[in-house]
Amino acid sequence: MCDTSVAVGSATSDGSVIFAKNSDRKANECQVLSYYPRQTHPTNTPVRCTHREIPQVGETLAVLGSRPYWMWGFEIGVNELGVAIGNEAVYGREGYEENGLLGMDYIRLGLERGRTAYEALHVVVDLLEQHGQGGIADVIQPRMYHNSFIIADPTEAWVLETAGRYWVAERVKGRQAISNCYTIQTEWDEASKDLIDHAVAQGWWHKGKDFNFALAYGDPTHDFRSGQCRFARATEVLNGGARLTVPDFAQVLRDHAGVIVDANGKANPSPICMHEVPPGPGATAASFVVQLRPKQMAPLNVVAWHGFGSPCLSALHPVYVAAGPAHPGLAVGGAAFDADSPWWLNERIQRRVGLFPELFSVVQSFWQGAERTYFVEAARVEERARALSPDAAERELRRVGDELSEKLLIALRELDELTERQARALGSPSAADLERWAVLNDPVGLDLIGAPIVMGI
Repeated sequence: MCDTSVAVGSATSDGSVIFAKNSDRKANECQVLSYYPRQTHPTNTPVRCTHREIPQVGETLAVLGSRPYWMWGFEIGVNELGVAIGNEAVYGREGYEENGLLGMDYIRLGLERGRTAYEALHVVVDLLEQHGQGGIADVIQPRMYHNSFIIADPTEAWVLETAGRYWVAERVKGRQAISNCYTIQTEWDEASKDLIDHAVAQGWWHKGKDFNFALAYGDPTHDFRSGQCRFARATEVLNGGARLTVPDFAQVLRDHAGVIVDANGKANPSPICMHEVPPGPGATAASFVVQLRPKQMAPLNVVAWHGFGSPCLSALHPVYVAAGPAHPGLAVGGAAFDADSPWWLNERIQRRVGLFPELFSVVQSFWQGAERTYFVEAARVEERARALSPDAAERELRRVGDELSEKLLIALRELDELTERQARALGSPSAADLERWAVLNDPVGLDLIGAPIVMGI
C-alpha cells in the first residue's frame, strides 16, 4: 500500500510544483536512497531491470530514488531536471507478464529517459505497450500487481493508470492524490488506442454504454476499500486549505485519520502514515516530498525532502538533486539488520516504539526538533546560493546537503542509544509481545533491547 499526491503551481504558495509519496512495503524490506549520475551508453546495449533486460538508450539523466534493496527500480524518485514519479499498486482484470517490468522499473526508466513529465509519461506507456508489466514485486511475500503513477515536473503533472498493457492518463488540475485503487473513470486526456474496444471484446463492458475505465479494467474480486479510504482522506486534506507548502505535504504523509467501517459497524484504521503491527500488512518504508522549481533556478530547481520509515516518527531532510550525489551513507542497507544502515537503525527505533508505546512522544519530539533545524538550514543555504554563480551554488548546496545528511546519521545513532536505554528502564515486555515481534526481528538478526549497539555509520 502506498499514497502519492501532487499540487501544481496554481495550488502552491510559491508557484512551484510539489510532489509527495509514502512508500509502504512489507516489514524487513530495507529501502535505500540511491543516486545514479548522468551517463552515456553505447546504443541498444541492454539494461538489466529487476527481472528482464531491455534495450538501453544513448544517454540517461542523473536520478535520485528510494529503492528496495533488491530492486533495480525506484519506489519514488526524481531526476536532475525536476521530473518526479511515484507509483501505487492496483489490481486489474488483465493478466501479468511472468518476467515483465515492475512499476518500480517504470519509475526509474521514466526518470532516466524523460526530460519533462509528458516525455516521461510516454517513455512509460511506450515501454508498457512493448513489455507489459508483471514479475514478483515483493521479496518478502511474493505478489504481482498493476500500477498507477503520478508524474510531475515544474510546470505540470499527470495521473497515469494502467492494467496490463492498457492505460489512461489525466492531466492534473490543481491538486490530486492517488492510492491503491483506480481513480480515472469516464474522463481522461490520453489513453491506449484500443482501450474501449479491448474491454468490450473481453466482455468487461457493453458497447454503447458510457465507458468507465475504473469499472471496466478494475478487478471486481479485489477489495479496494483501504485504497479508496486513503485516497478520499488525502483528497480531503489537500483540498482543506489555502495554497500548499512542503510542510503541508509532510502533514499529508503523516496523517492517521483514515478509517474503514466494516459490516459490523467497527471502525478500523486505514492511515496514510503506516506503522508495523505484527503480523500486519507492513509499514511506510520511506517518504519523499519534492519541490520542483523552474529549470532556470538550477541547482535550486529540485529539492527532495527524504525520510526513512513511518514519517510521523522520522525527519525529512533535504537533498539538492541537481547539485550532485546524495551522501553515500544514505545508500547503505540490505536483507539483514546492519548497524551501518540508517534505514535499519531507524527501523529498530520505530520497532522499539511499537514494543514500548511510551517511547512514541520521545521519538517524535526528537525528530520534530531535528526537522525544524533542517528546514532552517535549508532556507539559509538557499538564500546564500541565490547570490552565487551556478557552479559555486552547486558546491555550496552539495556541502550543506552532506552536512545535514551527516547530522541525520549522527542523530540516528544518538536516538538509537537513547531509546535502548529507555526501553531497558521500562522493564521487560510481556512474553506474548516479545514473541510477536520476534517473528519479524529474528530472521534479520534485529535485537530491540538485548544486544549491545554496534556503532560506525
